[in-house]
Amino acid sequence: MPSSPPMDRALINPLHDGAAADNSSTETQQKSAQRILRNFHMLAAAFSLNHGCVTALVALAASELGSSLGNTTLFTLYAFYTLSAAFLSNGLVARAGAKRTLVLSLGAYCVYVASYAVAFFTPMNRIVIAGAAVGGVAAGCLWRISRR
Repeated sequence: MPSSPPMDRALINPLHDGAAADNSSTETQQKSAQRILRNFHMLAAAFSLNHGCVTALVALAASELGSSLGNTTLFTLYAFYTLSAAFLSNGLVARAGAKRTLVLSLGAYCVYVASYAVAFFTPMNRIVIAGAAVGGVAAGCLWRISRR
């Protein structure tokens, strides 16, 4: 019975460069691959949670804040989103890099979400308009990163 052809190591481990490696090099590559996968899962979970909170607030804006304040908030959010995507995001990504812009944008999204918490639990309900402006800038920058 003929034996099967040997499997290419590059297919088994994409981090393998094709050279013969000793055990310590293989272990280091495996740990690196595991770290990359763990970081990917953490980023995916954090981004999903963050984006889910923002999307839920867009749906709740008019119903919880009243139609006038809710619509003003959504107008502000989308106006700043459009303006920052058109004029700000390219320069920010070029200057700070994609990773830093991602972190800054997700942090700004947290400010947007926090502004709703302040509006719901204190009499300062107009704070959401400023929060929507910050959230719109964050959305515009995130959109630019996703198109890279």
